[in-house]
Amino acid sequence: FIGFLRDITSLKEHELKHQSELREAKHKAELQLNTITDAIPGGFKICENKTQFVYISPQLPRMFGYSMEEFQNISNGDIYGCMYEGDRERVKNTFDNMSSENESYTVKYRVVCKDGSVKWISDYGKNVIQRDGSEKYYSFVLDINEQELLTELLEQERKQYRDALVQNAIYFYEFDVTEGILTEEYVEKNGFNPFMAMGIEIPVKYDEFISKRMAYLKETKLGNGNNAILSCQSIIDEYKRGNTFIEWEMYGEMMDEYRKSAALMYEDSYG
Repeated sequence: FIGFLRDITSLKEHELKHQSELREAKHKAELQLNTITDAIPGGFKICENKTQFVYISPQLPRMFGYSMEEFQNISNGDIYGCMYEGDRERVKNTFDNMSSENESYTVKYRVVCKDGSVKWISDYGKNVIQRDGSEKYYSFVLDINEQELLTELLEQERKQYRDALVQNAIYFYEFDVTEGILTEEYVEKNGFNPFMAMGIEIPVKYDEFISKRMAYLKETKLGNGNNAILSCQSIIDEYKRGNTFIEWEMYGEMMDEYRKSAALMYEDSYG
């Protein structure tokens, strides 16, 4: 048996100093992160596997009425745990379709609050590749509940107004003016189908359809004598000027009729 005894005091002191410096650096990093998140009008989270919490700012659970401990328990450490059930599949599809190349994302969903209500939030994030090749998802969470409730209210009012407009209308159609494509035929109350009469198949460009319809029915826009307002671009220009409702009068020589057309324009908040 041969025993050795070495003095490792200096090595141990160096190790303890290094550990202390690491703890101090970690503490400073946490303070910096908390200072940044305190200045954010919302919450902040870091996740792995896209939805599992690695870090959440103190503001995040407070947005929904929870303490940090309550939020961790109710969510089970995963955003799906506190998400409104009706939004989970849609959000899951969004995350599943993301690539792993530092891709940014924005997704809206509802979170169940402590009092049982639901709150709309917007989750803005990006997946960041770490040095070891793993991924972490850094995201800001903003409260957009008031905005979404107002949008729903406006949509209800718009539907009521639209229903009132079309109640006595000869015909009615709806389309995305930015795409400028009609995807459905319409039939007038008297049974006249302009698409069938002119041999036009769906889908068709709105501007092309209007031009052919006016030529077929020998229609003329009354008033300033300018038919430009009937084009998609002119309708968009009117909307940009703040006009969400426009009207114009037409005379159709073929049917010997005067008609008033109206367009109710709105922007889809889900784009």
